Amino acid sequence: MMMKNILKILLLALLPLAGNAQTVTTSPAVFTAEDEVTITVDVSGTSLAGHAGDVWIWAWIAEGCSTNCDAPTNIDPAGGENTEDAKVTRDETNPNVYRITFTPVDFFGKAPSEIGKIGLKLKSQSWGDGKQSDNDLTVAVQPLIFIPTENRTFPVKFTGEDVVTLFFDQNLTGSSDMKSVTEIYAYLFVSGQNADGTDFLDVPKAQWSDVGSTPELKLTDRGDGIYSLSLIPEVFFDVTEGATITKIGYIFRNAEGTVQSDTFEAFPLTEE
Repeated sequence: MMMKNILKILLLALLPLAGNAQTVTTSPAVFTAEDEVTITVDVSGTSLAGHAGDVWIWAWIAEGCSTNCDAPTNIDPAGGENTEDAKVTRDETNPNVYRITFTPVDFFGKAPSEIGKIGLKLKSQSWGDGKQSDNDLTVAVQPLIFIPTENRTFPVKFTGEDVVTLFFDQNLTGSSDMKSVTEIYAYLFVSGQNADGTDFLDVPKAQWSDVGSTPELKLTDRGDGIYSLSLIPEVFFDVTEGATITKIGYIFRNAEGTVQSDTFEAFPLTEE
């Protein structure tokens, strides 16, 4: 009997923790201070849950900044032009989920080197309302390091649900023949794991002979010898339902397939 009572007490103590489902995610999962990012916050289990009025983000630079680290929109009570950029959007299907999209350097008015981590809370118009997300949340910002190379991906790390862009720099290619190609295509293939635990290897978007007649594999000419192709892995590739893509292989080539670059690889995050 005493053991049962102890178990009941422990369960009751854990209930408040289980009810607080406050979470934060970003898209893309990895970003720099100069990238546009969408921050999504679930306020379930907080005093803001079920709130029907407008909601704002209260944000600050939690790492890398020495002075004036609050966002210029941190004004209480919120409302009016000065806080308009901090207003978040409520999800249409889940009223406890909110999103906001911004570029950190613009939102904070700081240099990239001063933005290493963003701290945030969501709140109703006034702190005095007593309606806000419970704990300080933080999201990491990657350092802005760019070294020109023949190929690169942005972001460097990504999930299967993120938009990833493959870049080809014609000026830096190791293939002299590729330097004169005017229409560039990508031969793309993926590896990963099926829902049943079996592996799949080098599954192509299109066969080598079909790449030149597949419009979605043609790169966009961005000028100055830079070409790019953007895609969402889980949407772009034809893999079985529930499969996880762990690696993307790609070769840049001409439409005919007679001229090509080296083989490159990109590794998305396997966990959200």
